[in-house]
Amino acid sequence: MNEPDDSIWRRPAPEGETAPGREDASDVAADGFAPEPPVVDAPPVVDAPPVAYVPPVPAPVRSIAQGPSLARSVLVLLLFVAGIAGGIVGYIGLNPARAPVAYPRLAGVPEPGSAHSLAQALKANDADAVANRVLPPIANALSNALQPIVEVTDVTYLGTVEHDGRDLAGYIVAGRDDQSQKRIVGFIVDVTNDEIVGINQ
Repeated sequence: MNEPDDSIWRRPAPEGETAPGREDASDVAADGFAPEPPVVDAPPVVDAPPVAYVPPVPAPVRSIAQGPSLARSVLVLLLFVAGIAGGIVGYIGLNPARAPVAYPRLAGVPEPGSAHSLAQALKANDADAVANRVLPPIANALSNALQPIVEVTDVTYLGTVEHDGRDLAGYIVAGRDDQSQKRIVGFIVDVTNDEIVGINQ
């Protein structure tokens, strides 16, 4: 089968005439002939130039300040230290050390037997036993020391110290007043040669 001659598409038609086979584009398409598409030259492919690797540049390290900056830093530091020292000196001047206590430390001794017996009588609320262990003036002093307690519920021994040949025994008394309110008082029994010679003296 012979190929159709497509030279008619390449010959220019005379002026005022239509090229053969071009009267109707739909007829041409029906006959299977179509004009050749125009050839467009593609732009040449240009390879991109290689990018050179640039290593990162480290940040510059500042050296210790020299000259006036260093002198100013030293001056600020000296002023700071001087301020702290001045504050300490001022605090010591305004708050002098406390004078040592004139009283020497008292030596501890065992609880005197007479004071122990008196404490047991108080704890038992035994008025007769209390009266039998002390003289009337000392009983009155003990009654005043126990105010406002009228009923003793407990007696606690604190300890005994020796001072100028006397034994001083301390006690805490818990009890109730005449309104049944709980109260706590303390007193010291003055003992000489195991004999009670005073209360809170």
